[in-house]
Amino acid sequence: TSKFNETYLRTFALNNKLQSLPAELGCLSELVTLALSENSLTSLPDSLDSLKMLRMLDLRHNKLREIPPVVYRLTSLTTLYLRFNRITTVEKDIRNLSKLTMLRLRYNRLSAIPKSLAKCRELEELNLENNNISVLPEVRQVEVFTPKMNMKVLLQPC
Repeated sequence: TSKFNETYLRTFALNNKLQSLPAELGCLSELVTLALSENSLTSLPDSLDSLKMLRMLDLRHNKLREIPPVVYRLTSLTTLYLRFNRITTVEKDIRNLSKLTMLRLRYNRLSAIPKSLAKCRELEELNLENNNISVLPEVRQVEVFTPKMNMKVLLQPC
């Protein structure tokens, strides 16, 4: 059997019908892009917090009911795709993802978003379309979803 060279692998895509992932995925230390869309994932292994270079995580079209706790520890992330899941809440730990420039949470089951999202000061695009959000957090307007002047905030269509 041959083993792929985890030292140089930068992009890894597993678009199948997987229900779980092996912990060994966390050994891909040079990984920059991890595409896990179109699976049946309900969680992620904690070993993924070893992916210190990971910039893009694609979890579209899975069966996640929450953002897996390990995601909040992936502090190098700039892009996070979570649309078409069953996510009901975003934890305050989202503030740990301070390098995020794009966060797509459309087509989930969110009813609120935490104030701590304002700590993601690099955020340029936040897509919350087709959720159940009726109220935005009450913090100073400058801090809420305008850390960058060119940021796009997409809520429910008019």
